[in-house]
Order: sequence, then C-alpha cells, then structure tokens
Amino acid sequence: MLAALSMTPWFYASTKAYVVGVPYSTMTRHPNWKAAMRYVRAHARSGDVVIASFALLARYYGPPLPLYHLNNNMLDIILRDNLRDGQGRLLEYTSGAPAITDLATLRTVLGDHRGAWFVTEKFRFHSPTPTPIEIREYIEATCQLWPVAVAPDMIIWYCRRSATVSSPSPG
Repeated sequence: MLAALSMTPWFYASTKAYVVGVPYSTMTRHPNWKAAMRYVRAHARSGDVVIASFALLARYYGPPLPLYHLNNNMLDIILRDNLRDGQGRLLEYTSGAPAITDLATLRTVLGDHRGAWFVTEKFRFHSPTPTPIEIREYIEATCQLWPVAVAPDMIIWYCRRSATVSSPSPG
C-alpha cells in the first residue's frame, strides 16, 4: 500500500515540498488534473507545449510534450534554490520544468512552439500572485478558452503561435 502511495504525484509533491521547506504546501486541494490533462492529451498536436501551474501533475497525467511551469506562488522557492538547466533557465523544483516568470519569457516560449496549452486551477488563474495580471490579461486576449465539463475547477486555454497555424477547435 505504501509503495503504491509513494508513486502518486500528490505524495511526491508533498514530500518534496516538506524537504525543501514549504510550510504552506499541504496539498489538501485535489483539483481535476487527471481529467484536464486527459483532455489536453486528446487534443494536443506535435509541436505543442504545455504550460501548467502544477507542472508535476501535468507531467504525470499529461502528454509527452515540452512542459513549462507558470505559478508565481512558487517563485520564491525557485529563486532561492536557483535550480537551472543547461540553458540557464530557472527550473520548478518538483518537475524540473523551466519556469515562466514574466511576460517576455512567455512570449518567447509561445514563439518557439506551434501552440500552447495553459492548464491551471481556476483559483490560481484568477489570483494575481500565481498568475501575474499582465500574463493573465495576455492569455485572455490571445488564447481560446476550452471548457472541460469533467474538470469544472480547472481552466484550459489554447494559444496558437500565429494565424497561419490552424488551431484545433474545442470539443
């Protein structure tokens, strides 16, 4: 039983948070990440990227696409630990996903990929700390909201790189 529990992303994230000293991370919320990422997996295409507020869950449940982290609640830990990849990008500490810390970085990521799936919990998207206002406004202005009935506490946006790239339509 313990072996099965230790394989879940919730257990891993909670353990990792405890080890690095995150006192406010009890992982008591369990939004519908599995359903949301199943939806992205069904609609994503080659060349897409996933940008998630909980990159570990996106990696665990999601498609095998490039992954980025967008959740500035964790920015203090990311900056404190200063974990970086070979390209010098800041990394989120549980998933190893590069962190998006500002609008310029987000625009670079979008320019480097055919399309982007933004996946987050509603409470994180509508709060200015996890999702900075300028980033939220940019996403709302340039991306298409994909409602997912089986994951009502989640928000999924799809943003395509340019008007010349056809966008899948919400299903």
